[in-house]
Parts: sequence; C-alpha cells; structure tokens
Amino acid sequence: MFKLIPAAAAILALSTASACAAKPGVTHDKAHGTKHASQNYIKPGAAIGYSYDLKSQYDVGETVNLRLKLGESYQRGLMRVNVNASGLRALETASVAEFDMSASEGHEMTMSFKADKNGRHYINVQALADIGTGNPITRVFSIPVQVGPMTPLKPNPNMRTLPNGENIIEMTAEEDIK
Repeated sequence: MFKLIPAAAAILALSTASACAAKPGVTHDKAHGTKHASQNYIKPGAAIGYSYDLKSQYDVGETVNLRLKLGESYQRGLMRVNVNASGLRALETASVAEFDMSASEGHEMTMSFKADKNGRHYINVQALADIGTGNPITRVFSIPVQVGPMTPLKPNPNMRTLPNGENIIEMTAEEDIK
C-alpha cells in the first residue's frame, strides 16, 4: 500500500512533464503574407505540439494548402490524426493519418481544401496518442482560415475613451441590497 503512493506521485510528475514537452514557436512573415503558427499555451492532454504554414487571407475559390507538422515526446506507440474542416471543402479523401511515435523525427500531413464562401473558417484537428496503456490521450485544436475580407465588428455605442486612452464600456445598473 505505501509503495503505491510514491509510484503514483512519480507517474503524475512524469505525465505533467511530458505534457509540456512539445511546444513549437510562432512567427509571422508580413513580407510574404504567410504565418507560421502554433499554440502558445498547451492545454492538459496529449504531449503533441503542432505548427502549420498558411497565408493570412484566401479568396473564394482559392485552394488552401495546409502543411501540418506534429511533434510529440513519446518513446513508443501510435499517433492517430483526424482532420476535418468547417466551411471548407476537403479536396482529398484521406483526412486520417497514423504515425509511429517511436520514430525520432517529426510527423507531417499535407492536405488541400477549397474555400467556397467568405468568412472565418476552421480546420479541426484531433490527434490521439496511444502508448499501449489502454488509455489513449487526445489533443484537439482548430486552425483558423480567413476567406475574403475580415468583417469589422460593430462598435459598441456604450464605448467611451478615458483621458489615458483606455476604452471602457459604461452601463447603467441597479443594486438591490437585502
């Protein structure tokens, strides 16, 4: 019984350390209008990092070519990746891939989508790390794709700018103290 408590603490420490392992950086190339992005914050889940190359804006009818790079810090097992898009049409039928995590190099998927209408669309990715313990761990994320011009948000009529330049929204309120 007493040997299980230190073992459980060690397993928790290892899983926490592995969840913070793969974290690619974020850059933006304004000269070429492309962004090389990845997550800044890693949520709890599989220790799978990602990066991708996309233009900052596409036109209706233009093909969106996504090169998705995945990195992980596992020594064994399989990574299963499922990709689908909302608002974009996939041009290939293969949106599922499987990678051997015992290989030391990163993993890459290339897919193409067609942009049929203006707006902000998303490519949704679900990556599942299965290391053979019977409890696979997932990482889920979405990649934004802007098609056409960005629609500006309507200004709030209650917005007011303070003398220091800070914008605030002023609202009336009633308080009942009981």
